[in-house]
Amino acid sequence: MHFLVDVNLPKHFSFFNYPNFVHLVDINPCMIDGQIWNYALEKKSREIIDATMWL
Repeated sequence: MHFLVDVNLPKHFSFFNYPNFVHLVDINPCMIDGQIWNYALEKKSREIIDATMWL
């Protein structure tokens, strides 16, 4: 399972320092919500979940 970490969360927070966490800053920090969901759909990864939903 992979998680997409919101730009408002710290990239170097130890909780996110695992390969299954992808920080939005590394993709495009200027993406809006619709673009983030489209990115996940384009990657065909239904496992990408916005990590902010779990915090």
